[in-house]
Amino acid sequence: MTTSDPSQKHVPAGPVDHHPAGLNRRDFLRQTSMAAAGLAVPCLRKPCRFEDRPVGDIVLRFATASDGHHGCTAYDDARHADLARWLTAEKQGAGLDLFIHLGDLGHHRPPVYKEEISAVKKVLLKPLGVDVFAARGNHDYLDDSGWEEIIGHPPDHAFERGDCGFIIGSSTDGPAGTVRCPGADAVRRLKDQLARFARKKYVFYFSHVFPFRDLRGGQITVACSEVTALLHGSRNVIASYHGHMHLTDYVLTKKAFGRDLHYCFHGRFGWTWGPWYRGYRITEIYRGGTVYTYQYDPGSQEVVNATVLGQA
Repeated sequence: MTTSDPSQKHVPAGPVDHHPAGLNRRDFLRQTSMAAAGLAVPCLRKPCRFEDRPVGDIVLRFATASDGHHGCTAYDDARHADLARWLTAEKQGAGLDLFIHLGDLGHHRPPVYKEEISAVKKVLLKPLGVDVFAARGNHDYLDDSGWEEIIGHPPDHAFERGDCGFIIGSSTDGPAGTVRCPGADAVRRLKDQLARFARKKYVFYFSHVFPFRDLRGGQITVACSEVTALLHGSRNVIASYHGHMHLTDYVLTKKAFGRDLHYCFHGRFGWTWGPWYRGYRITEIYRGGTVYTYQYDPGSQEVVNATVLGQA
């Protein structure tokens, strides 16, 4: 069994395997001290969490990122190539099985949007060489059929990997760019998907917009009580992942409907406003059952926050 070397930083480059790269404990202590002093800008008035990285073999490792807004500016466009390079280094280093984009792939309305999303596929999604999925954002102006034609799966989609289930939900209407709760048909699909994964050890949910109304630091959110009741009511749903709120990049543990659930946010890797860095989130599932996630700033090669989501 391979263990982490606490003297090293997160280093994505290297031989391809599924063993965790080490983290610099001094970075954890330094950034934790900053958080305690109220200086940790990215965590938006909330203490950054820096829980220790587990030790052992990783059986599944996936990346998530959000809000690239290709087409907004040439600077934002260039960040897509950066993210492709960073995630390729992850794949070649500690290993990468999946990438899930949390929405706002493009920026402008059609017909420009189709040019933008084609560029995202060419520059970011196809070069990764791993399974790629996406949640539709409020700047992703495609109806259900158009989204499936270009992305390769419908806005409401479920898939599995080993003992884990993955569910992608739609939180916008597509063509109008309106933030909205899923309709009755989508809620029924979510209920069926959760039932399908009832015997899985862990289930992860993904959508562009956070389904509660009580979080500061972002744009429009919407209260989707039917969705949150299903998520909190399913014992094996461990975390829900969201973009949209560019300033928000931490993990919020929220109690609702009698059960705690982790909500993982992503800041941004494109666009003109957000935290001081442009990063992505890594989630690792260990052979012993521990699930660990961290938000990463590849510019400084530092972990921004880190949380143990669950332990078997």
